[in-house]
Amino acid sequence: MKIRALAAACALTLVSVSAASAGPGPEAPEVKPQTAAGSGEKIEPGQYRFSVPADTDARYLRLSRALGESVVLTGYAISGPKVGDALTFDLMLPDGETSCDSDSATASNPGDGLSPAVVLEGKESERVDYPPTNASCGTAEDLLLQISRGSDDETTASEPLKVELTYSREPKAEGDLGPAVKESDLKARPLPVKDDKDVAAGTTPHTAAPLSGDTGTKVEVVPGARAFYKVHVGWGQRLDVAAQVPANGTGYQPPVDLNVDLDIVSPQGVSVGLGEKTTAYVSSTSESDPKQLSAFTAPVRWANRDAAITDTALENAVWTTQPGWYVVSLRVAPSSVADGKLPENPKPMPTLLTVRTEGQATAGPSFTSDGQQVGAPPVGQISGEGQNSGSVLGLVLKVGVTLIVLAGLGVVVVWFRRGQA
Repeated sequence: MKIRALAAACALTLVSVSAASAGPGPEAPEVKPQTAAGSGEKIEPGQYRFSVPADTDARYLRLSRALGESVVLTGYAISGPKVGDALTFDLMLPDGETSCDSDSATASNPGDGLSPAVVLEGKESERVDYPPTNASCGTAEDLLLQISRGSDDETTASEPLKVELTYSREPKAEGDLGPAVKESDLKARPLPVKDDKDVAAGTTPHTAAPLSGDTGTKVEVVPGARAFYKVHVGWGQRLDVAAQVPANGTGYQPPVDLNVDLDIVSPQGVSVGLGEKTTAYVSSTSESDPKQLSAFTAPVRWANRDAAITDTALENAVWTTQPGWYVVSLRVAPSSVADGKLPENPKPMPTLLTVRTEGQATAGPSFTSDGQQVGAPPVGQISGEGQNSGSVLGLVLKVGVTLIVLAGLGVVVVWFRRGQA
């Protein structure tokens, strides 16, 4: 099953069964996928870390959902990966043979993140193809996440790959879900860059550094790496991001030809950045002016999953469906493998990054699930700890006795295009 418009990725999101959040980075619990499908550790919605050994064995985690709920799992390799390395997710039935959705990511250049994403939708939407190709997947409540490094001729792995995992589960929603965004409203807006702060970036989606909704900061990105920030976005709000990289000869000279990529990732770890200026090419030999990049999101609405988007450049808007920490990702990497290897300890590229949230946060939708009224939490309680910059967001919806928290790590992670970051 293909995820429409998705680019998943960097993924990050924390889901919890209470209003408390587990926190980013080192506080995320570590799990150990098992080679025997039936003995895999069972996980609940949330953020996790695990390591995948340098072999081709498949490993498993177990999860479950109520009938009609949607499941989204996104990963991001935080150590390595080397060029040619690969990571595959396969969402399967408990028999360990029947696949419901699969995705593989391969690192083609230094700085590429491996960010596979798999989805099992509980009802028809514009986010993924529905119903599942295998009818048994549509009614399955118990599932397996199969994790592998690839086949013998695909992997160049020589050491374990450390991975961040975000698992979110959504309720079966019916009734008045509010309006979906209109394609005509998805327009870029001017956002001048500024540097009123100096905030050190995070090095992974789960460790993204928090920024307030109207902030500019200086950031130095080492070629072959990424910088991550997160911004809290509420119901009805949109996020705009702008970046500027320096002209050659102004204190920075690229060691090789570079690409600079800007992206925004949702609390579920899916790429939701829109715009026509998300990538810039920086030559190592010719003079150039400062390069301007920009990206924006659709306003956060539950009903965006059903938005009628015909422009493929705007398809990611159907994933802007949860409030929480949106991750901003800035990647600097060689423009291609043929452009040469990076020198040891390359000089960081000085960059200006500015973020801005627009619109007044609203109370969110109210709908029914299995005949019971479900309301969005109050605006101030969308995050497990309000808008505490040190916590990961959890959106809590109570459906009967089921508490569903849709996670939100924050910061545009950036780049996450399905299958490769």
